[in-house]
Amino acid sequence: MSVVLRKLQPAELDLIRAAEWYDDQRRGLGEEFVEEVDAVVRSLGRSPLQHTVVFADVSRVRLKRFRPYAVFYYLHRDEVVISAVFHASRQPGRLARRRDRLR
Repeated sequence: MSVVLRKLQPAELDLIRAAEWYDDQRRGLGEEFVEEVDAVVRSLGRSPLQHTVVFADVSRVRLKRFRPYAVFYYLHRDEVVISAVFHASRQPGRLARRRDRLR
């Protein structure tokens, strides 16, 4: 299955904020975080259907090294749409509200 990957602006902002936080903890750690997220996103281009749907049509892929974080996405026609890069402690309702605004 060949799909187009699209990262929405709110997901980009999530990624930047988290990377900045990790860089504040240790220089270079933010870049490592971004690299892991990018690897997950690329993998979705190859196999978007293998992950668990967590609500409605939104699926989640947990990061391995940065375990509290996950990439949330949904399929729209031939696109994998990255809607969020959230920490697990975030309230699920916040993600649902974001999803509703994006439709």
